[in-house]
Amino acid sequence: FVQGITRLARDKTQQDARLDMEGRAKKLLDRVGWPCAGGSVASGHFIAKLDCYLPAVTQVGRKSMDDIDWSDRAFYDDGEWVTWSEIDEQLRYKEWGAKYPNAIRSMIPYFEDLISLAESYHRETGLHLAVYGDIGELFGAITYGIKLNKTYAQGADGRLGNDHVEVKTITPFKTKDVVVVDTAGNFNKLLVVKVNEDFQVSGRMIDRKDLPKRQGRYLRVRWSDLPSAG
Repeated sequence: FVQGITRLARDKTQQDARLDMEGRAKKLLDRVGWPCAGGSVASGHFIAKLDCYLPAVTQVGRKSMDDIDWSDRAFYDDGEWVTWSEIDEQLRYKEWGAKYPNAIRSMIPYFEDLISLAESYHRETGLHLAVYGDIGELFGAITYGIKLNKTYAQGADGRLGNDHVEVKTITPFKTKDVVVVDTAGNFNKLLVVKVNEDFQVSGRMIDRKDLPKRQGRYLRVRWSDLPSAG
């Protein structure tokens, strides 16, 4: 196992990362007890022979070297492998936390995958998928922390604390930045989400009491009439 760590470490171009990984390899052998003098430290590389770290292999179950996907193994620590995939996931979650501080974290991958799919499909075909309503609702969930209602639930699309929120989306192919709102709905906040032609997404929220006062059941709301976020 340690030999695998050092082999992978030497393939890394980043010197600091390589030295850290090789240091963890040496630490592992020190912890389990090194039974022979078949290893040495030379030119920054930790070299170990298989017969010198059999105690470590025994502790982790003697997994076959052929069964290990070395391309995804970062380092061995506290009795288990830490993979590059796990490191990438942690970095991604940290990035999400900074980008979407109010997010329902489990919704973020769905939003990012869906907006990416919509964009790539349009670039490939010139057409649009019927997913922009879902993109708008997911954006509300990850940006404002809106808890979405069940599909086709009557009244509103979700809740934000004690408020019922209606979500409307301006699609990339709309010629005017306007949404139509059914005032018969049971909501007291309106979130308008805009997906522009470059598939960048933004949102503006307004209290129902602050909407323009007009006659009739259906109300046309312009993006420019809504307060900017922040």
